Amino acid sequence: EVFVLGDEGVITSAGNAGTYREAVPITTDIAVLDDEVDASLKANKNLFVIGGPCVNLIAANLLELDTYTCAEESGIPTDSAIVQVFEDEYEKGKVAVLVAGWEKEETDLAARAIQTGALDDQETAKVTITGDSLDALTIE
Repeated sequence: EVFVLGDEGVITSAGNAGTYREAVPITTDIAVLDDEVDASLKANKNLFVIGGPCVNLIAANLLELDTYTCAEESGIPTDSAIVQVFEDEYEKGKVAVLVAGWEKEETDLAARAIQTGALDDQETAKVTITGDSLDALTIE
């Protein structure tokens, strides 16, 4: 099962113990390829964009690149990954979160850093992640 906090993955409940948010399973398709993202999806959903601009055109678009772009021209630091939040990029009130690495290994490490809570105390819209493992992360 997949649990995602977002419009479809959260129930907010109020009761005697107060208000809380509960993760619930998502049973509908939520993953699409970059070439399947259309204007309606951008306008009506928050996006979680995985992969750098070398392999993901939505990532390239968020980074203000015209086409698939690799290596130094991508803007992603060598042997690193970025996690960046773009507010109101496509529609007011909607966000796009980009998780993009120099290579797939760095993208995977950044995704695992999010999953394990390593970025929970970050207060900036963009961080750069370097390291060989979750135990040896540098977050700037």
